[in-house]
Amino acid sequence: MSQRVAEEAEAFVRRFFEVVAGFPPEVVAVAVLWTAAEATGAPRPLEDFLKCSKAGGGEGEEGGVEAGGGRKAGQETLHRALRKDAGGEG
Repeated sequence: MSQRVAEEAEAFVRRFFEVVAGFPPEVVAVAVLWTAAEATGAPRPLEDFLKCSKAGGGEGEEGGVEAGGGRKAGQETLHRALRKDAGGEG
């Protein structure tokens, strides 16, 4: 592997950590999976990912989709940033 490839990979990882800083791990996981599904031509609604994650919250849980969507908004923000860094529309 060339030094240029290693440096680009390092820069990409650095940008990724800047983007996800401050978000809980479960929010990052959902946003990354959602973005990857879209990037591979298998897009799904965010709600599908939230149903099977702790990031979606549950009935009456603070921060869940049912409780106002604070985490959902975070996942949407991360999704846009990840798409932009991956060369998508953003």
